[in-house]
Amino acid sequence: MSLLLCVMMIGFTGSEPAFQTILDRGLPELPTGVRVVWEIEQHAGVTPDELMELRRRIAGRPDHPDRPKAEVATRRLNSGPDRLRREAWIDRAGRFRLSETPAKGGWNDVVVADGVVWALTADSLNIVDGSREPPPGRNFAATRDDARRHIGGFMMGGLSMIIGAPRATAASFRRSGREWTASAFLPDNIGSFWFRGTEVDHNILVTEGRVERLAPAPAEVGARVKASDLWPDSPLGPVFRVIEGYRPSGVLDSRSRLIEAEVWSSEPAMFAVPDRARPRDAVRGELALLHVADFRDDRSGRFWQRGSADEAFEKGPPPPNDPSRTIWSLNRSGYLILIGVGVLIAGVWLRRR
Repeated sequence: MSLLLCVMMIGFTGSEPAFQTILDRGLPELPTGVRVVWEIEQHAGVTPDELMELRRRIAGRPDHPDRPKAEVATRRLNSGPDRLRREAWIDRAGRFRLSETPAKGGWNDVVVADGVVWALTADSLNIVDGSREPPPGRNFAATRDDARRHIGGFMMGGLSMIIGAPRATAASFRRSGREWTASAFLPDNIGSFWFRGTEVDHNILVTEGRVERLAPAPAEVGARVKASDLWPDSPLGPVFRVIEGYRPSGVLDSRSRLIEAEVWSSEPAMFAVPDRARPRDAVRGELALLHVADFRDDRSGRFWQRGSADEAFEKGPPPPNDPSRTIWSLNRSGYLILIGVGVLIAGVWLRRR
């Protein structure tokens, strides 16, 4: 049985140590030699009554911290969820590329390979040295960890709820025929969770997780993650094709769908930095770059820009509002496959330590 198979499934013994083994293994490493495609839907995550309460709190207060949340929730309720398509290539040497295409338009790519990290949009290219701490605002390598959490979530199913949390300890494990339920608690009495699953071919699958108690954020009690549409023999090992996050109110917050997963042989051109003089990319084709920033030799950066794709690049100072103008933000909290409970717990636990 492969390592990835063991992450989500283990020999079913009907005992608490078996469930503890799953908890101890945690988030699997990013698979290699594969191409993976998934889509993310981010829903409003609030009920109409909750939205009315949000609007009441922000009324007459343009600087209220809940105003962005209310505006996003209103838009998603009126126009439907935000949608994002992600396509990842990871070769057997561990070179990584992620292409993102939001439904609303535009695209963003990140490559982590051969000691170089670069990020590409329709009009900008940023290049950093992967062996050194990145310049402020250009931590593109974090995209790889983000993809690991998403792909690992499909593997872990209902246990994806606690990705990022400190080690959980099994408290109970009960079965009835092929079905089972279990509970687990976190260090320092921070919180506890309930899980549900089923037995398939003498292995256990985690199909649901729920927050039972959470001292740092009691409002999250009742939040759930549900996993469905099992793909038992995917190239990643057994995975769930659908992961859904629900708010404590029961309303859908996010849905992630695994679209494709296939064995993939490396194509070196996909990881090569585009040439500024003849900008072309193996995935995106001909490029109309207007801004290029290179931080490999100088951490303060070297910058080139031009007014249109028909002009020649000229070296100069950083463009206005750098770095936010020439790169896209890696703060994708709105697109997490998880409900974020694990990350929240980890932060609080580490501060207490």
